[in-house]
Amino acid sequence: MSQVLDALLQDPLWKDRIASDSKGPRVGAIGHSAGGYTVLALAGGQHDMSRLASHCSSQRAEDPIFCSLAGTAPADVTARAFESVPAVPSVRDTRIRAVVALSPAGAMFTPSSLARISVPTLLYRAEADRFMVPRFHVDW
Repeated sequence: MSQVLDALLQDPLWKDRIASDSKGPRVGAIGHSAGGYTVLALAGGQHDMSRLASHCSSQRAEDPIFCSLAGTAPADVTARAFESVPAVPSVRDTRIRAVVALSPAGAMFTPSSLARISVPTLLYRAEADRFMVPRFHVDW
């Protein structure tokens, strides 16, 4: 997403169409599901793969569709696979000045990174969402 924004801000047909102020480009981002995850990551959210492993080890029955995306391996194998994954660096893009996340995949975000998001953020939840069960994702 940041590379797309780089290209748009340099493109002669687009660069003047993006509003700016003294802080730079005024860019908002919106995403749904994995795209909701993406916009929250651009706002400063960071995930920890061990949170994903822990979530799916303990909540697979309550969040089966999301956890099936992590693979079909038994929960203990999935957890072991993620133990050695290094910390993911931040992809925060300070040009993103507001985000809208629609039913974002959120179980893997660290609490401290979510607390540090300082741009205006609007979260939408689907009341009966079976794919991104709200209590594990958007409500988190």
